[in-house]
Amino acid sequence: MSEQIGQINELNLDQINQKLRAIQRILDLKIESFEFESGTFIPIAADAVDGNLGSEGRGRYLKIEKFVFCRIDMENIDTTGLTAGNTFRIIGLPYRAKNDFSNLGVIQAHTLTFSGVVFSSISKNEKNLAIVEFSSGGAVNTITVSDISSGVTDLRFNIFYETE
Repeated sequence: MSEQIGQINELNLDQINQKLRAIQRILDLKIESFEFESGTFIPIAADAVDGNLGSEGRGRYLKIEKFVFCRIDMENIDTTGLTAGNTFRIIGLPYRAKNDFSNLGVIQAHTLTFSGVVFSSISKNEKNLAIVEFSSGGAVNTITVSDISSGVTDLRFNIFYETE
């Protein structure tokens, strides 16, 4: 009896291993067919899409097919020369956004003036983003240059968007 159970277990293990190898071959083919690209970019603080420029940060991206994942780190953001009441923007994203997009990911913000929840917002056909805030029952507002404590504010966050 135990000999028969051993034969059944060996047969099942062989079948399972064959199926796993077949699945791995399929996955290998699918992975190889994806277009991957990764690299770095320089996010820059600005007061408009084509406006005055502030300090630079660090950015890394991964593009898989038409989807872009970015990590942005901006420390001690210097807003010298930026117009106080203008929308604070980060320009220099690696790809243009296909559609309007709001990213509800977590933004780590040090010494940033806001109330409610902050998130990034990318507009269609743009390579820049704004930081926006909303609160329950309130309107969505953009973070302005004056909300940034020049030389002190840090922003760290991830974004995800679709490109052409």
